[in-house]
Amino acid sequence: MKTLLLLAGLSCSLASPSKDARALFSVVQFPNDACTASSGLIGTCLTSTECTSATGTASGDCAAGFGVCCLVTSATCETSTAISSNNTYLRNPSYPSAYPTSTTAKTCSYKISKAASSVCQLRLDYQLLELGQTAATGACTDSLTATTTADNSASTSYPAVCGTSSGHHMYVHLGSSSETASATVTVSLAASSASAKWNILVRQIDCATKYTAPEGCAMWLTGVTGSWSMYGYVEGTTSTEHPMNQNYQVCIRREEGYCSIRHAAYSSTSFSLSTGANAAATTGFRGSTACYTDFLTIPGGSLDGNGGSTVATTSMDRYCGLFLGWSPAATTPQPIISKVLPFSVGVRTDNTAGSGTPYGASLTYQQLPC
Repeated sequence: MKTLLLLAGLSCSLASPSKDARALFSVVQFPNDACTASSGLIGTCLTSTECTSATGTASGDCAAGFGVCCLVTSATCETSTAISSNNTYLRNPSYPSAYPTSTTAKTCSYKISKAASSVCQLRLDYQLLELGQTAATGACTDSLTATTTADNSASTSYPAVCGTSSGHHMYVHLGSSSETASATVTVSLAASSASAKWNILVRQIDCATKYTAPEGCAMWLTGVTGSWSMYGYVEGTTSTEHPMNQNYQVCIRREEGYCSIRHAAYSSTSFSLSTGANAAATTGFRGSTACYTDFLTIPGGSLDGNGGSTVATTSMDRYCGLFLGWSPAATTPQPIISKVLPFSVGVRTDNTAGSGTPYGASLTYQQLPC
């Protein structure tokens, strides 16, 4: 979107300034891009009038001083708060403090409509997300879910998120053919919830830009190297089980000149998933026979990504246990290489508790040159 700003000035005739004063108009046009507010938060570049209409707050200038960096926040807990502005922060009442404890369950939902017909998806940045979770089983006592009225036929899974997921993100796909497609973000709080808090930046992404995630991707990562972790995963925390019923894809954009990708555990203790019928593990496992309750999928994964008849080179798609590795019973972390395009990792967990409190996974990736 763009803003047109009409500026007026006066031109006076030297011959008869009192009778020949004329108004001259010039049009200043600037895009409604994201901007950094004085507070360091993300806003949208608008005129001051547009910012007021969007119930936003001006925080610094943009567009060479012709616009203001407009911050829009919604800190309500209602059944369907309407959101239509790009770069909107969804916050709990009393933020930055926790939502006040209630004797009854609460539901806070936000209906997010497209800010423009060119929008295809939303990106939810969980800048702060702390929701109730049962440590021993991973079951959510509070939860955040996203649903859509998207016009496409892609089967995109939006898992319920709970625990601590600050720093994570999620893409929600709306499709391109319907201007009325919308998404609803719902935060459900238990009656005993005492520490729930959230601050979620909702960005609207245009179709076919370099930031547009492929259909079916919950996470979308770019760059030759990077890292990610499962929703609810906190590095160093091993006493809280990962959330149940997770089913989503982590997608990585293939950069120019790179044909394969290497996945590895972020640290020696950054991989813990049940094996077999939710049994505890002391080694790493791979394949559908051992990994069928909780596991990560790395298509065509092996020691070198080429596939072959040896133990090290045999390709496997599923990985679980205590260590990520290409060995059938890895006792230390081992990197996995895949040449399957597009680059992706799937996350799957079932609806039952695992033995030994499996706490999830955090991985790094390195794209390898052709």
